[in-house]
Amino acid sequence: MFCGKCGAENVNGSKFCVKCGAKLSNDMVPFPVEEKPAKGGKKVLGIIGLVAIILVLLGIIGGIIYFIRNNQLGLEDYSGYLKKAEECYEMEDFEGALKYYLKALELEEDDPDLYEDLAALYQEMGEYDKAESTLETGYEVTKDVKLKRLLEELAEEKDNGKDPEEDGMDESQSGDEEEDAEVYTGEKQNINIEVRQVDTSNFPEITLYASITDESGNTVEKMDREDFNIQEIDAKGNIKDATIDDVYQVLNEDNISVNLVLDKSGSMDSAQKMQQAKNAADALIDQMELAGGDAVEIISFDDYVYLEQEFSNQPATLHNAIDGIQTGGMTALYDALYAGLYQTYYETGAKCVIGFTDGME
Repeated sequence: MFCGKCGAENVNGSKFCVKCGAKLSNDMVPFPVEEKPAKGGKKVLGIIGLVAIILVLLGIIGGIIYFIRNNQLGLEDYSGYLKKAEECYEMEDFEGALKYYLKALELEEDDPDLYEDLAALYQEMGEYDKAESTLETGYEVTKDVKLKRLLEELAEEKDNGKDPEEDGMDESQSGDEEEDAEVYTGEKQNINIEVRQVDTSNFPEITLYASITDESGNTVEKMDREDFNIQEIDAKGNIKDATIDDVYQVLNEDNISVNLVLDKSGSMDSAQKMQQAKNAADALIDQMELAGGDAVEIISFDDYVYLEQEFSNQPATLHNAIDGIQTGGMTALYDALYAGLYQTYYETGAKCVIGFTDGME
């Protein structure tokens, strides 16, 4: 018989079309069956159709079983385990939360937030050694600076002789230490916030680097995300609060990438301006922590822009690149600064582009 949907030939009496799977009925036009089909070809076709139907049904049944099983077990995937862990944590079922966090860690070991949450759980449970080892493992795997900072804070508390377990003491236990604590008087102070850098390389996550100083120009320290409120304008023009994941102070040991863009146009040859620029660049390189992970790139420009040395942490290589710059030509300042910004954009961590010039574009 012929399928009424696709027109394909089917074995007489078939229930479903072997080509499109449509249901067949007995009133469809039959096709003649040869008295001696070659090696049972048409029968084989019917068997293939039957096997295909069975496989489809098995796939549907398997999908239903998988759906039911996963819903019964609470979606046994990474996000499902995290959701279960958070639910247990809210109910103060710390053992249950720990079980689901560890299961999530088996599926995804590159998420720094997971290590942070797991370490916080261990601290809540009073297991500070496990919290420390969790942060250490997390930083080794992800190289996330936030985990490094948390680990340093935990280690600093130990070095200062502070027992993290004492954080939960009541007032009667605190003794005279309470007298030394800083008390907020309620008096507001003016501070200056200057955004130095906007890093969008991990968009939609955006990192802002800013300097925060008081009226005397001193750096304001010990601020966390509860001290800030950032708002953004969405595509429809609505103003809404942005989510702040973390706030931390960039310390001296945090790596920085610096691009030095040096003007080598003809005018730099007068009054030893080229040598002054080279001396300043060399002095800056000597002050950086190149052995600790800082990196410097050297760009020069006249009529054109030249990459003298890509990002490196080798002092001798950088000094040689600076020393080899010769003067001549005009001042392609904007092109050079754009090149410096472009080259530095994809570096990780704090970044800086410094231009040396005596003229204008």
